[in-house]
Amino acid sequence: TLTVTEDSAMVLAGVSATTLNLTTSGGITQTGGLVVGGNSTFTAGNNQSILLGNTGNNLAGTVTFGASAGNLNNVTLFDRSAITTQAAGLTINGALTLTSLSAITFNNISSASLSSTAGGSITDVNGTPLNVSGLAAFNAGASNVTLGDNPGDTTNFCSLSLTGGTVTVAEDSAMVLAGVAANTLVLTATAGITQTGAVVVAGNTTLTADAGQSILLGNTGNNFAGALNFLS
Repeated sequence: TLTVTEDSAMVLAGVSATTLNLTTSGGITQTGGLVVGGNSTFTAGNNQSILLGNTGNNLAGTVTFGASAGNLNNVTLFDRSAITTQAAGLTINGALTLTSLSAITFNNISSASLSSTAGGSITDVNGTPLNVSGLAAFNAGASNVTLGDNPGDTTNFCSLSLTGGTVTVAEDSAMVLAGVAANTLVLTATAGITQTGAVVVAGNTTLTADAGQSILLGNTGNNFAGALNFLS
């Protein structure tokens, strides 16, 4: 178990540990890879950032981010292992950027923007909130994206960019599509559905909005190759 507390910004030239606990009054950055066989906890000062984007990172256990007081500013993580965000919740004043060579699972997130790229599926834990006040981008490659599909979920995005095999997203507000590339697309919004970028779907598409709401998809880049279903 490796535990270090620093009274200034922390720069990690490299770490190899079974369990990792790092605390600093400033931010945390890195110049070398982090390899941790168990759980990792990173705590920075109020409104500081934790930026761990090195492609050598392999954090096999649970990864927890926190601020000593208040909230974090920006958080970036590249992980060769699967990522599941902490159950206690994570509030980011700025950008949350997650990249995994495996799957990403969201658990109680609030951020100004979100970018996630996964080598596997992108999902959320049942009954948890996922709120992004700006652009939320989810890229699972050929794997599936499934968000907000359970009754207890709370999902709200200012706008959405979606890439995946079967993409299923339900939102508890109006849905704005900044761009979509999918094999199969299933979208549900309690308000209307609009777009600012093209929607390209190789297979079937199902779009559902509440009664009395509108679905307005007039972008000239749209290409729906399969069946297109509008529901309320």
